[in-house]
Amino acid sequence: MTLPNRPRDLVELRERVASGELRESRVLEFKRQFPGNNKALAKAIAGLAADGGVLVIGVAETESGLEVTPIDCEGVRERVENIARDNPQPPVRITSYILESDTPGLGVLWAEIPASPELAHEVDGTYYARDDTQTRPMRDPEVADRLALRRDRPRLILEALREALEREEPPAPSLHGRTCVVARPIDASGDEFFQATRSHDAWDDFAYSLLPPGGSLPPVPHRYWGQISHRFADYVGHFRSPNLLPSYRDIELQENGAFRHLSYCLDWYEPNVGGVFLPSATHACREAISLIVAVQERTGQRRMWDLALSISDVSGRRARTQGIDPRLTPHQLPIPRDQYSAHLLGMSTARIANDPRSLVEALTGRFIAESGFEFESVWPCEASA
Repeated sequence: MTLPNRPRDLVELRERVASGELRESRVLEFKRQFPGNNKALAKAIAGLAADGGVLVIGVAETESGLEVTPIDCEGVRERVENIARDNPQPPVRITSYILESDTPGLGVLWAEIPASPELAHEVDGTYYARDDTQTRPMRDPEVADRLALRRDRPRLILEALREALEREEPPAPSLHGRTCVVARPIDASGDEFFQATRSHDAWDDFAYSLLPPGGSLPPVPHRYWGQISHRFADYVGHFRSPNLLPSYRDIELQENGAFRHLSYCLDWYEPNVGGVFLPSATHACREAISLIVAVQERTGQRRMWDLALSISDVSGRRARTQGIDPRLTPHQLPIPRDQYSAHLLGMSTARIANDPRSLVEALTGRFIAESGFEFESVWPCEASA
């Protein structure tokens, strides 16, 4: 679900309300002031969380139309965040902001509620959703479908990982050292992200702008090879070298925003001196996270994401990290297992964009530890001076 962008200030809010750009909808709810009853606000939050939305407190509907009516903002953010945490079940994650006015202490609350990984939230035993401009109780079949999907998500992301590993086209240039990352936007419709790009050609142009083709690999519709461009994500910074991930990539972007990222690390090839270069695994995850950021920025969608990682074909090889003299590698113990996997459920847009390090560590940490290293020693993403 596409959420409206947050205004920079009250001047912009007034302009966008007056122009009709911001009006109540399935993803935007206005309230003049805080309801006296916390449960009423909890129901509104639960309804918006079902598919994602924005709650704005300080905009009133009058006879002449919508009007920005700043409220006393003391403690407002804390109150709405406490209600979101304590009243709906499961708790709802929100990010709130104050758009301040010229009058000290007055402003408008803008609370962003991404589509929840829990898919449904109840207040006093009733689940809520939002239709057009109204919050309503969910119907029993809706609740059953959403709760079934919630239960199935671990299976679905691991199944997507298995399918990605099984459908390699064209065949890998080497079976020595392989990472695979898959990402799924939770509960996205079949063409939700594609709709935002307007056409197949626009989607392909977007994909190729991220993944400029390299080499002479055969063209396959909606599949892309090459070095990922990081210029779209400022937080990524500049790597020490453009070739820190010396590998062949096979990346499939799907129209619902999901993708598969297969990476065959040539640095892990058996004859290479030094064995397995562990930062290759962290770079594969970081590239996948950058793709999520790019897809969401390009399409305006703000979904929660499930991710899974597989590392395979490494058993018996010796691990090394950045800066280690390859001649020292024989002193490292062989990697004990041939396949590692990990998955993360319900990663928010904010965490993906602002804290990629913790996600990479969660996905690769066990593999790195079993290879005899600490994560800090193989995190090769410092910005260059």
